[in-house]
Amino acid sequence: MLSNIQKPNQTKANFYALGTVLLWSNVSTAFKLALAKASALLVLSYAMLIASGILLFYIFINKELALLFKLSKKQFFSCFLLCSILFIYYQSLFIGYAGLPVQIAQPVNYSWTLMLALISSFIFKQKLSGKEIFWILFAYTGVLIISLGNSSTIMQANSLSLFYILISTILYAVYWIYNTAVKLPANIKLFLGFLGASLLGFITLFFRNEPFVLPQDAIPPTCYIGLIELSIPFILWDKALQYTKSISKIATIPLISPFFALLWANSILNEHINPLSIIGLLFIVGGIFMQQKNQKQS
Repeated sequence: MLSNIQKPNQTKANFYALGTVLLWSNVSTAFKLALAKASALLVLSYAMLIASGILLFYIFINKELALLFKLSKKQFFSCFLLCSILFIYYQSLFIGYAGLPVQIAQPVNYSWTLMLALISSFIFKQKLSGKEIFWILFAYTGVLIISLGNSSTIMQANSLSLFYILISTILYAVYWIYNTAVKLPANIKLFLGFLGASLLGFITLFFRNEPFVLPQDAIPPTCYIGLIELSIPFILWDKALQYTKSISKIATIPLISPFFALLWANSILNEHINPLSIIGLLFIVGGIFMQQKNQKQS
């Protein structure tokens, strides 16, 4: 649900969409910087808290604050389930990033859109066309290429990390499927999801008897994650949706994000990019693009 209806302006829509992509493209690097200094749970808890604060302000300026006080018990319960899924998703994602280079974790995580198509077709009994199945398999060939091409790196880092990244693709797909079933404004759902996930994080830290204080070196990248991964890009993407003449005109713009992510990883983290990682990424992005194109045509 869009916050406001704007007069279509494709130039503005493209501007906001590209802004979203540029911000999303460097969060992988921020993940690695934060997770090198603090636990995944600690980073997650604070990043979610920061994001919820930003979104609360956005809700306020959009005059949607009153909606928070009109939610039914059923709606609150639905939001609790959403935040629980979101919490587990980001836990899996951060654990995966902590043990893998960006060039492996980011492209594999990006395949969640394919998992969304597979799970949706199963739940809603929507038969996939032969072309869609082909392009999904084509994209997952890219995951295989990246995994095999970096097999020695994966074994040296943490073989379970790749498993966590793959699990995160399932969790994120489930989150968005259930998210569509919760009939609330997008801003409200995301705010409650982030706030709830943050609270779950701090509660878990308490019961694990883990420290609540972020190491000083982890504060900048954690704040960056809360701002750039979890809140501001959503606001920009919301604006892009408001201004676009057709969602299909901006739907494929995010596909350039992972290529920028490799550039940031190389320039900031000094990651040597394996050529097979680039080839695998081309398979994934190409497969996603063609799968979405065939889905729209069917």
